[in-house]
Amino acid sequence: MNQSRFITFSFALFVLFLFSKIYQQNQMVRLVYQKQRIERNLSILEKKKNAFLVALARAKDLQIVKRRAEEELAMNFLEPSQITARGRNG
Repeated sequence: MNQSRFITFSFALFVLFLFSKIYQQNQMVRLVYQKQRIERNLSILEKKKNAFLVALARAKDLQIVKRRAEEELAMNFLEPSQITARGRNG
């Protein structure tokens, strides 16, 4: 009787160990997938950040601003004699 109890207990312990290893493996797979998803999102955000930095650098470039003002917005450089002062009431 004592030996059969030991065998039953050993088998139950083995099954418990087996299920805990399966659970641990499933958790590892889930965490690896989550890590890959986060790394992919990080890569996408880094690409967007770089694109914004390039756009910011272009927006700060004075020659590009001047060219856009002249060509796209049809603005011209004013001579000081062309500037007139107006009062508050126009």
